[in-house]
Amino acid sequence: MTRHKKVEDRELGWLEGMIDGEGCLSISRNKSRELRRGFSYRCRLSFGQTDPYSIPRIMEIISKLTGLKYVGKIRHLPSETHKPQERIWFEASVLRCLLPQLRLTVKERQRLLILEMLEILKQNKKGKLVNEKRLEEIYREVRRLNRRKGGGRAMRHKK
Repeated sequence: MTRHKKVEDRELGWLEGMIDGEGCLSISRNKSRELRRGFSYRCRLSFGQTDPYSIPRIMEIISKLTGLKYVGKIRHLPSETHKPQERIWFEASVLRCLLPQLRLTVKERQRLLILEMLEILKQNKKGKLVNEKRLEEIYREVRRLNRRKGGGRAMRHKK
């Protein structure tokens, strides 16, 4: 897949670093009465940032790479005890265009698994039989890869 607009290698490297260091490539299961299996899968890339300049920059680069004008959903999270945070996430339509253009270091396996899941789900929409077992395997592996050591939560040091 080719880039839609000129994206410098430096911008691409910055975005890949942000995804590896600050981003979250995830899959969720959402209840759905319309589907026989009772749920649907949702692939997502998300960021939470206190730096007010990072989110617009992420959006700008992703927009250039994908050729999509509207690329993410932003949510402002005010806090009385912490710095205010902006959270942004990108759904399947953006991921299908974006992920093939990236090469990650830390989250490369998640990137590849999500691309595989998006392809399987795309086939499902075309009326072909879906490998439900593989979808579940991908879902579980991405969840396992995203868990932090210590049971999924950051370990706290005793004082």
